Amino acid sequence: MTHNKQQQYTYWQLYRSFFRIGLLTFGGGMAMLPWLEEEMVQYGFDRDDILRIFSLAQSMPGMIATNVPTIIGRELRGFWGSFWATLGVITPSFIIILLIVWGLAPLLDKPSVQGALRAIRSTAAIMILFSAVNLGKKIFQQKKGIRTIISGLILIAIILLSFFTRINPFIFIIGAITLATVEFFIKHKRGKL
Repeated sequence: MTHNKQQQYTYWQLYRSFFRIGLLTFGGGMAMLPWLEEEMVQYGFDRDDILRIFSLAQSMPGMIATNVPTIIGRELRGFWGSFWATLGVITPSFIIILLIVWGLAPLLDKPSVQGALRAIRSTAAIMILFSAVNLGKKIFQQKKGIRTIISGLILIAIILLSFFTRINPFIFIIGAITLATVEFFIKHKRGKL
């Protein structure tokens, strides 16, 4: 990690940063990735850290929207940093759900509100696509030769297969984990780790 270990971020800074992300992002965790990436850069994480944290967050149980702040908070300030970063990102959703339950539910049937929600969904889809392209570019910029190109092509094939078929994406995730495990043990046996 490239951020300055001497710099101590306060719990309030972590809470406030992730509260803002949780408040301004619609469409779930994948739509949040560009915001999270920008925040990570401000905290001093480099490209490899970002890829590592996003990959780890995807492989953990739960939502990426809470997993990434949890990991970032832990790396910056340990357990309590993790706690406050995660609390920051979930607080806006909690407040919005309370408001909906307490009185905004009847407004959801109005055509203007339905139109606004459709626009938000479209924006979220664009943000998810932006995140996928951005992460893909980072993978190809690692310059690890033919293996990186093959990995990228496999990733594109998996995305296309899951988009155009009814195959459960979980199968692709299990396949990717299996391939990565096999590659790890082959490298370990050859002494390249």
